[in-house]
Amino acid sequence: MPFCIAHLNASPDDIAFLRAALGGTDLYVAPSSHGEALVIRGDRCDLTTSDAWHEAEVVRRAILGSLNAYANMLRMVEVVAPVSAVDDSGRGESVAATLTFNVRIKSEEGRQRLLAVISDGADTVLGRIVRIAREHADVARVLSLLHEHDPSWSDIYLILEIIDVNLRSNADNMGGRDWAAIIRKGWLPGSLIRAIKRHAGYHRHAQHLYAEPKPKLSLSEARAHCKNVTRHWLEDLIKE
Repeated sequence: MPFCIAHLNASPDDIAFLRAALGGTDLYVAPSSHGEALVIRGDRCDLTTSDAWHEAEVVRRAILGSLNAYANMLRMVEVVAPVSAVDDSGRGESVAATLTFNVRIKSEEGRQRLLAVISDGADTVLGRIVRIAREHADVARVLSLLHEHDPSWSDIYLILEIIDVNLRSNADNMGGRDWAAIIRKGWLPGSLIRAIKRHAGYHRHAQHLYAEPKPKLSLSEARAHCKNVTRHWLEDLIKE
């Protein structure tokens, strides 16, 4: 089975975290000639260096987005050159690239949740989320919006919109106004959903044309609600 290797430049604690969180047959941390490496196996017949870069980037963003959603991440972990693609015969090619992880964990409770083994015993929570992100574009996109920084008003609007559309596409009787699926799940009350939409709209457009919504909702509050909805959504996907 073809696979790619992304070498890690990280502290022992960060390596230990990734090793514990990503243990599996298709996604794991292992020793290499350059130190520790992230090994990502795929199901394609062949794998180019471009494929390897894409796989490593999807995994990187999924890890960081999950850490931000669960643990309010913001310590340095780097995936450094080379990122290599290896075929079934063992022949490999490398691409000069650097992938950077920002993993400053602020919530130990969230960190422990990501390390928890899910009920079927096959994965940790983080490992399962990363695998889902490799297969589902909606999950990869939401986690990508969270991977480098806390979400802006525009990011918050887009994240909640993606989650709502995903919920509607996977369930019957999910009609109603925009973001009604999130309300029906009980993840946020309708009044708060409407407040987030109004404030996001105000900050996304020409502010001098509109009056600021009342009561005022701060960006930090909206970020917390957005991450809460994201966690609920990811936990639902893990159960499927």
